[in-house]
Amino acid sequence: MLGITIIPKKYRIPAKKIMVIFGNCHFQEIQRNIIQYQQIKNNYLPHYICINSYFQSLKDKQYFIPEHINLFKKANILIYQNIETNRGFLNNTEVEKLIPRNCIRIKIPHYRSSIYHYSWYETPYFEEMKQLVNKEETVNQKIKCIKDFIKNINETIQDTNLFDKFITKEITNFKKVDSYSDVSMYDYFLSNWKQIRMFNGRSYPTSYFIFILSKKILEKINIYQNLSFTQMINNRTTYPRYFAQNTNYPLFDFWYNYNKFTFKNQYYWELEIPMKDYEFYYLQIDICNRFGKKKTFNDVVFIRKEFNALEEVKKLRNIINNT
Repeated sequence: MLGITIIPKKYRIPAKKIMVIFGNCHFQEIQRNIIQYQQIKNNYLPHYICINSYFQSLKDKQYFIPEHINLFKKANILIYQNIETNRGFLNNTEVEKLIPRNCIRIKIPHYRSSIYHYSWYETPYFEEMKQLVNKEETVNQKIKCIKDFIKNINETIQDTNLFDKFITKEITNFKKVDSYSDVSMYDYFLSNWKQIRMFNGRSYPTSYFIFILSKKILEKINIYQNLSFTQMINNRTTYPRYFAQNTNYPLFDFWYNYNKFTFKNQYYWELEIPMKDYEFYYLQIDICNRFGKKKTFNDVVFIRKEFNALEEVKKLRNIINNT
C-alpha cells in the first residue's frame, strides 16, 4: 500500500508571487533590469504586458485579451504606466478594476525631457542642413558641408537668457511628470543631470536613468541588492544592451560647454557604435533620401534589415579615408 507523505506547512516552498508590468517600452526595460535581482528570481514571476500592442497587433480589440485579464486578476504586484490622456479601457481606472484589492500598486509615468537638445527643439536645423548637403556632389564635399554647418551652430552667438528659460521649462515639466509617480525621480534628476546623461531623445530615458528608477521601484517592495549598472549591462546577452540609443542626437559643443556637463561627450548610435557628429548626420540624410523622412532618427529601427548602421558607417569611413 502506497503511503502519502504530507509536508508540514512550515517546510513547504511558497508559490512565487505574480508581478505584472504594464506599460510602454520603458516598462520592458524595467523588466529587463529587475529580473536580474536574486530576490526577484527566487520569489516572483514577472510578466510584461505591452500597452503599445493594443495600438499595433491588438488594435482591433475592444478590451484586454483573456490572457492579460487573467494576469491582472492574479497580480500580487502591479507596476503600471500612468495614463495621462483618455485611452479607453487602457486607462488606469480600468486596469485597477481588475486587480485584487491587496495588490501592491506602483504607478510610473512616461518620463521624458528635451533638456539635452536645445537646438533640436528650439531652433530646428536638420532640414536646412539636409538641403545644403544635397546640393553637394561627392561624399567628401557633403561631409565638409556638414562640418561647416555644425561649426557655424557652435560659433554663433546666442542669447543665453533663452538657454536658461529652456532649462527652467524642462525642469518644471520634469517635476510635473514626476508628480504622477509613486517613485520620485525629481531630486535625483535635479542633482545629477549634468553629471550623468539621463535622456536620449526627448521621450526616451537612458539605460542609467531606468537603472536608478528600477532600484527605487524594488525598494518599494523591500528589495535591496548591490547590483551595479555595469554588471547589469554586462549580464545582458542580447542586443541592443542599452535602451533607445537610436533615438539620441549628438550634443552640440556650445550646449555641452554652456551647461558644464561632466559626462563624456561621445555619441553612440545603433548597437553601441561610437560615431562622429558629421557621420551621424551624413547617414541620417542618406536614410532620408533613400527611405524617406519617416524612417530617420528613432524610426531607423524599422529599416534595420535594409540599413545596417555598422556596415554603413564602415563604408562611409572607408570613402573618407581613401579619397
